[in-house]
Amino acid sequence: MRKVITVMVLLIVGVINLSPVLANDLDKTLEGKWTYSVSDAPMEYQSGKIVFSKKQNKFEAKIYRSDGFVIQSQKMVVIKDKIVFEAMVENELISVAMVFKNNKLEGK
Repeated sequence: MRKVITVMVLLIVGVINLSPVLANDLDKTLEGKWTYSVSDAPMEYQSGKIVFSKKQNKFEAKIYRSDGFVIQSQKMVVIKDKIVFEAMVENELISVAMVFKNNKLEGK
């Protein structure tokens, strides 16, 4: 389980290269399918898609690994250039925080 959490931290800390170009106001442009890659993560976490959608005026994200495994976000918040959400990974809740910078989302 620690390996999966370490992998998710690498995913979060690594720069996620995204396909669409975002404007400063993420709320207007975030929805859609985005491609991510994290070269220093284990093979199954190195690439995939993140699908951001808005339902009932709230954002959510689904992370699709390249092998098809899906991770659902919880409590997602988008404020200006910041995205914050939680995700359950092998029965452990992790926090994800990203900032839009230089046409990329960077995580800490």
